[in-house]
Amino acid sequence: MINSLKIKVFGLIFLLSTSMTIAQTTIIKGIVKDNSSGETLPGATVQIKGTTTGTITDFDGNYTLNANPEDVLQFSFVGFQTQEIVVGSQTQIIVALYEDYEALEEVVVVGYTSKKKQDLVGSIAVVDMEEVGKITYANPLQALQGRVAGVNFTQTGEPGSVGTGINVRGFSTFTGPSTPLYVIDGVPSQEPPNNLSGNDIESIQVLKDASASVYGSRAANGVILITTKKGRKKLSIDAGSTISLQTRANYLDLLNAQQWGDVYWEAFSNSRSGTPSFTGYFDTGGTPQIPIDPQVYTPNVDDASKNQSYQYTKEGTNWADEIYRNALSQQYYINISNGNDKGNVMFGASYFDEEGTIITSYFNRITTRLNSNYNFTEWASVGENLNISYSDRVGITTEANDVVRQHPALPVYDTDGDYAGRVGAFPDIRNSVSQLRRNANNTTDSWRIFGNVFGELKVLDALNVLPKAHSFSVRTNLGIEYSNFYNNSFNSRLFEG
Repeated sequence: MINSLKIKVFGLIFLLSTSMTIAQTTIIKGIVKDNSSGETLPGATVQIKGTTTGTITDFDGNYTLNANPEDVLQFSFVGFQTQEIVVGSQTQIIVALYEDYEALEEVVVVGYTSKKKQDLVGSIAVVDMEEVGKITYANPLQALQGRVAGVNFTQTGEPGSVGTGINVRGFSTFTGPSTPLYVIDGVPSQEPPNNLSGNDIESIQVLKDASASVYGSRAANGVILITTKKGRKKLSIDAGSTISLQTRANYLDLLNAQQWGDVYWEAFSNSRSGTPSFTGYFDTGGTPQIPIDPQVYTPNVDDASKNQSYQYTKEGTNWADEIYRNALSQQYYINISNGNDKGNVMFGASYFDEEGTIITSYFNRITTRLNSNYNFTEWASVGENLNISYSDRVGITTEANDVVRQHPALPVYDTDGDYAGRVGAFPDIRNSVSQLRRNANNTTDSWRIFGNVFGELKVLDALNVLPKAHSFSVRTNLGIEYSNFYNNSFNSRLFEG
């Protein structure tokens, strides 16, 4: 009975592993067209649903994308209805999009006013954060990737996405900045909005051309408008958490210690005469041999306490595996809103924690937001939007670049458990693990306060001289932006090697 159960369990595991290996990425090609005219749609967005993986169609409406058979592709274009298609066994998917007449009725913010899409002639892209879903974003700008045509992104992969760059109109200068102007609830800023929680944002709009001209020369590189959530006329509580895992996309195929020795010995015999030698190896009849016994090194003959003993192995050290890791990201948030005819209020708080794929790197952020609005009368109102955030992080350092320079025979630790270092003929590179571990407390802490206070007066309603169909409003806005950064840096003394 026990043997039969083992066989069944083994069979189940085998079937599961087999089904996992069958699902392989397929190259999907196709064309996106206008259903009514049959013309191709350049700049249409093709995205794998529930992910940030996507592309845009070229000038002829063609696209190419890697996807799995179980993936769902979303096809979207401004003014057209979004379509979803399951990949399945298809390798070519041609899509005809239908016009979305309801989308033309959507009201968007343009400069200091708002209009319907059907009344606009400029290029405006709108991203509804509800459509994006509860994806863990350190920087809300990541929600635009693959969803807005003509917008280019660059990312360093650093925790907190502090290295995220965005270009709305391409690179307009060789020397100056090409970043767009950010306008958050009517307050302009040149700083990226990585202090905001994605759960506090109602929508993100990108102004690409003449529609951004109202902001003057600062809008030369485009404008990104961010509108945060406001209070509702009834009590609403939204709370939740998201957890995600990051890993390396590409693994370096590095030589182990024995393989490196074989290559070095062969190269030596092909280029010169004599017996090859190298630290951590000895020659046995023309082949490299790694010593079994620990090797003692004496960096300072006058100080025996600095002696180190290294144990070498044929596998050696895969420095990429020592530096990189699977990184966990988690976010917890709560939004509470309430209101009535006299006003409304919304309070939000969130905690975001992201580990970096390089050991010791991380990003933590605590965000609180308070938005409120009070109506004195039907024609006079005041309100405020306030965001306070605190973050601390340990970023990516240059030690990660040394994984391909470090020698595979060099161990991470000596036989006493201390860090190993450069000895003999090994490259003059510090132990990457030692560097990262000792710099783990080199943090960057920051506070940022951002918000505004505003008052609005509906002049014609106050004077009551024209029908309600006519409107003329006067609005004043006072903004605040305060940032404080503190860098904690300490370079430790070198003990090993």
